Amino acid sequence: MAIAEPTQQRRCYDLANLNAGRMRFAYAIALTLCMLATRLLAADNPFLGTWKLDVAKSQFNPGPGRKEITVKLEQDGENIRRLATGTSADGSPIHEESSIPWDGKDHLVPKPTEPQRTVAITQIGGRTLQVIVKQHGKTTATSHVVVSSDGRTVRQTEDGVNDKGEKVHNVVVAEKQ
Repeated sequence: MAIAEPTQQRRCYDLANLNAGRMRFAYAIALTLCMLATRLLAADNPFLGTWKLDVAKSQFNPGPGRKEITVKLEQDGENIRRLATGTSADGSPIHEESSIPWDGKDHLVPKPTEPQRTVAITQIGGRTLQVIVKQHGKTTATSHVVVSSDGRTVRQTEDGVNDKGEKVHNVVVAEKQ
């Protein structure tokens, strides 16, 4: 059995270190590209940002509608985090939070906890969302949401049934802050 000479051992060691170094470099590049891609996708999503309800331009049928609401949407890894705060028509506070992917699948909305509901959001093209809200597995609302071409206004047309069983047709307009 032949034993490798010290120079051959050194070359093998050097090649192993070189390959390990290349792998670390490739991994670092791949990780950087993934992080950059996430930021670029977030930068291209016109829905991200803070939106404030424009009560004068909105229509709530049946009324009355919310007195005020501000919605903040931000990238949260593969999900979109939504935080909505404001005041409902009866003066009670609104506080809703979720972080879900916009993949068209039903996802539980954790806040508010009652009534239990899910939401499925699908982004259609660059400036349109289709939103389906369900309570106890039954569709209660569908929304078509569009960001204006200048990215400053969002318009949501919502049809469904409210907690009282009344048909709902709302047109909600919000301005980017």
